[in-house]
Amino acid sequence: TALNITITGVKISSAPVVNFQVTNQNGESVTGLAAADLRFNIAKLVPGTYGGSSTWQNYIYRATGGVYGNQERVTTSSGYRFGTLVDHKDGTYTYTFSTDITNRADIVCPSPCTDANGKALDLSYQPNLTHRVTIQQGNSAYPRYNATYDFVPSGGAVFQREIVRTSKCNQCHKELRLHGSRVETRLCVTCHNPGSWVAGSP
Repeated sequence: TALNITITGVKISSAPVVNFQVTNQNGESVTGLAAADLRFNIAKLVPGTYGGSSTWQNYIYRATGGVYGNQERVTTSSGYRFGTLVDHKDGTYTYTFSTDITNRADIVCPSPCTDANGKALDLSYQPNLTHRVTIQQGNSAYPRYNATYDFVPSGGAVFQREIVRTSKCNQCHKELRLHGSRVETRLCVTCHNPGSWVAGSP
């Protein structure tokens, strides 16, 4: 009746490596999740300039008439990538991203590679900034759950930017839910940000 995903650590020396644990409503380990059940994303929080606000910037994109924020996921649609998922058979899992965010050549930003206002995007890896890894449980046969994990790869304090909390949305919506099984605003902002847009509808 419940699925809980806890990200226990992230290591970035090339492609990000994410360790996480999955439990049910009783706190018991859940094994057997498949690659097709899970979707992964990583973004950095870029400080504002000239008095502007800080903004999330996704590292992963695909082209759909503009610069479209993306996740790594298994799908038959073109433009998606997926790394390697290891089930350790004890409720813990390890996911290694397909995208090496430390290698600029591996980060594909479709032309024109700008935000909706025409400003060039900086997709370079900046380990001194706050980063967020997200996991979306995308199998409709299981309870919905989104996990997020904030950290600074080089170490240090995490900078918080919380504009709209999911709990506030759910005061009116029984459960905020979009795109199937996205139920957490902390996940939403990693794709819905100034650096992700579709031509004609910024």
